[in-house]
Amino acid sequence: MPLVLTPLSDGPAAPRAIDLGGIVPDRVAGLGLADVAALPVVADGRPCRVGDLFAVTGDTSDAAIDCRGDFARVHFVAAGMQSGVVRVTGHVGRHAGEGMSGGRLEVGGAAGDWLAAQIAGGQVIVAGDAGHNVAAAWWPWRATAAPGRRSRCGRARSPWPADSGPIPAWACVGVRCSP
Repeated sequence: MPLVLTPLSDGPAAPRAIDLGGIVPDRVAGLGLADVAALPVVADGRPCRVGDLFAVTGDTSDAAIDCRGDFARVHFVAAGMQSGVVRVTGHVGRHAGEGMSGGRLEVGGAAGDWLAAQIAGGQVIVAGDAGHNVAAAWWPWRATAAPGRRSRCGRARSPWPADSGPIPAWACVGVRCSP
């Protein structure tokens, strides 16, 4: 039986946004239910614990997490996952599967923006619709936002591979490369 996470509240008192980043099968493997419930997460920008927001049941030994209920406001589900399976029975929020390098994310409903952004491996299966920027690549380590401005990205110190020549203009709109 997998580890099962079920939201404790779906009403108006429920948090508007929950960051579940880092709660992945490879991290919770071998932990007891009380240990999983004590793991830190962020809700509406404030730190809290998994057990404050979700009922935690099941078993952590089979490298699987089932997310049951409305997870549309839960973001970063399966982000950074290296192995295992995360199943969401309904909708899932933004950045689900971001930075995955292995494992499988299964979404029974729709997925928010930035689904599987920066994915390096693994599988993402979505039964419903997906938002904007699915499997998008972004370069936060070299670019900072500069809305409405064109950058002067060069060859040597840009995030674009050095041997690929100059960065195309379409990749530079709206960002400013670090010197």
